[in-house]
Amino acid sequence: GRRSVNRLGLCQMDRQHIVQIEAVEFVSAVALLFLDVQAHHVESRASIAFRRNLKQLTRIFRAIFAKKFNTPIENGAKRRAIVRNPTAFERRIGEGGKSRVYKTTDGGQSWTLQFKCGVEEAFFDAFAFWSPTQGIGFSDPVRGSFPIIRTSDGRSWRYGVPPKIPQSLQSEGAFAASGTCLRSYGPSDVWFVTGGARVARSFHSPDRGATWTVSDLPIAAGVASAGAFSIAFRDPLHGVAVGGDYRNPADERVNVALTDDGGRSWSLLGPQGPRGLRECVCWIPGGNTLVVVGPSGSDYSPDGGKSWSSVGGKDLHACSFASDGAGWAVGEEGAIWRWNAR
Repeated sequence: GRRSVNRLGLCQMDRQHIVQIEAVEFVSAVALLFLDVQAHHVESRASIAFRRNLKQLTRIFRAIFAKKFNTPIENGAKRRAIVRNPTAFERRIGEGGKSRVYKTTDGGQSWTLQFKCGVEEAFFDAFAFWSPTQGIGFSDPVRGSFPIIRTSDGRSWRYGVPPKIPQSLQSEGAFAASGTCLRSYGPSDVWFVTGGARVARSFHSPDRGATWTVSDLPIAAGVASAGAFSIAFRDPLHGVAVGGDYRNPADERVNVALTDDGGRSWSLLGPQGPRGLRECVCWIPGGNTLVVVGPSGSDYSPDGGKSWSSVGGKDLHACSFASDGAGWAVGEEGAIWRWNAR
């Protein structure tokens, strides 16, 4: 496919520093959806390894676009991968047997099928890890309940519906756009968010998916295209959820909610919050800075959500940050954006 590079820098200045999102790569062959650079792992539609080095990252993407890896995509399936170099887990999303988990231990040269969903109605939206051997994934509801897959050894996955998970609402499901509708934290906490129903909701498990509680989110809902898209936690108590309506991404409503009690209750940001659809939210590690991205724009808050500034970057679907503050975002037609704060 055609490949071009855009060096445009979009800057927003405040009293303390300049924040810049820079478009560094556009590749139309593959639409990367999510890039997660925390703790030396990468999550995207088709990424294999990453060391927070642009030159190496570009080589990796070129290899991906050249289809040098040996994991075919079945018709209708999409890729998500969590990479811990050289060990990686890749999740294919799709109905029934198209939802799969693969693993590589040699940097993507070969892959082993670890899980293939045998339930036709299931559609796995996201997965997350607490460690290289402890992971979890979840599906849209099947017969009124959210199925879960879990691994405790990094080798095999168990499918089941936890006995202590609240029932789904009519038409409820999850949005897989950024791969961040499910997030893990610490040794055992995990959350996921939903939409498509009369109300958006947040689910929480403190014990790696064994037991669950649920709470309502004050985010756009009531139609199939609206709800919560992403969730992130700075610590076990302080979290953020974002969303909106993908059929009306420029809607003027604020769709950012905060919690300070681990997700038991949520409050909608005031009129100072970002407006329109936001598909991914991240905390920059080591501080109180939030970044949100979406089709209608991207924003950051240096004070945990009290004040916000736009940093441009339209048509972005996901972002993530490494422990040293290096950040990346991905969007339409393979766009890759780099975050600079100085």
